[in-house]
This record gives sequence, C-alpha cells and structure tokens, in this order.
Amino acid sequence: MKNLKYILFTIGGILIYSSLKASKVMANRFTKFTNLESIKLLMLQKALIKAGLKDPVLKFALAQLLFETGRFTAKSKVASENNNYSGIKYLNRTYQKATRGSLAPPNERVSDINSPLNYYAKFATVDDWAKDFVRIISLQRSGNLAGKPVDSISLKTYIDRLALNKYFGSDRNLYLAGTKKYFDMFEY
Repeated sequence: MKNLKYILFTIGGILIYSSLKASKVMANRFTKFTNLESIKLLMLQKALIKAGLKDPVLKFALAQLLFETGRFTAKSKVASENNNYSGIKYLNRTYQKATRGSLAPPNERVSDINSPLNYYAKFATVDDWAKDFVRIISLQRSGNLAGKPVDSISLKTYIDRLALNKYFGSDRNLYLAGTKKYFDMFEY
C-alpha cells in the first residue's frame, strides 16, 4: 500500500511538472506578442489541439487567426461579440453548436435577406468555435484537387487550399502575405 501511494504521488508529480513545462514551452513560442495576445494565442491553441488540430497546421491556423482578427484588436468585433475568431457564418445546423450572432457587413451578405448566412455564428465557448473551425478546414470542396487544408504541410499550400475551398474572398497573395507575417513571428 505504501509503495502504491509512492508510485501514485510520483506519477502525479511527473504529470504536473510536464504540464507546467509544456505550458511554459508554449508560452515561449509567443514572446514576440503582447501579453494579451499571448494569452489569447494560448487559449486558442489549447482549444484547437482539443479539437484535434496538430502541427504544422496548428501553426498555420494560429497565424491565420492573428491575420483575420488584426492581432485580436477592436478591428475584430466578430471575435469579441461572437466568440468567433475566424468569421464563421451561421448555418443554423445542429452540428455547428452556435446561435445567430451579429450581422455580417453588406459585402459578405447573400441576396436572400432572410438567409442565416447573413450572420456570423455566435459560439458559447471557444471549444465550440474550435470544433467548427477544424470541421471547416477539414473540408475539401468539389473540384479542389489539391486536398484538404488540414492536410497541408506548408503555409502556402494551406492558404492555396483555403482559397480553392472559397474560404476567403480576398486576394490569395495578400492573404498569404498577411498570414505569413504572423507565422514568421512564432518561435517554434
């Protein structure tokens, strides 16, 4: 019995130490960002890992989120108001685990005024958002022979596959340059 307690105590200590060490390592990856940005990056990283995202796509996605939210600034009301860090539209589907959020700007709306696609998805938790984000980047649109974004091994391929899936409407090179700027700031 005494040996069992010692073994359990030792295992518990190792797990706690490993967890603290992993957190410190992850935090060290974001030293070129403000404290608030680092905290948000750690929160999003944790949620994305929990949703099944792994390196190298995890790094691509985090850089993309920094680009899309303007480094989590006031520019991104979608993130702050809807717990939606990537501008996911509301689909009114049970698998999305979201409610109708804020109205999208006119240039992102569809012609049917009553369409749920005219609104952003509002997620109750970051984990709910992360699951839907991973679902979206795991899709391969018909005609996209390049593959799924989630299977990418380079940032360029990731952005190319997002573009082929019509994930974003802006210029592909502009989107790649903006995402790469933040990707290059990570210390991995």
